Amino acid sequence: TFIPQLPKKKIGNRRFEEDFIEKRMKGLQFFLDEILKNEKLKSADPLVSFLSCERSFFEQQMKVLIPKNINVDSILGIKSFSGK
Repeated sequence: TFIPQLPKKKIGNRRFEEDFIEKRMKGLQFFLDEILKNEKLKSADPLVSFLSCERSFFEQQMKVLIPKNINVDSILGIKSFSGK
């Protein structure tokens, strides 16, 4: 399963520059598009919760759905989040 890396949140002092924001938005869209191509990932409870709810509810659900002692990668069959 290929999952691209998330784009960087900032590069130096460029965090709020228009061209950086546009590039980051495109990178985030690419990331999400790739995730949604995977049948297992697009129906995974944590992703569905993330895409369809308020942030506080998502964070609460993550604590319930994925206990700290469980390896999320192994559940979803992902080799690494960097796609390697």
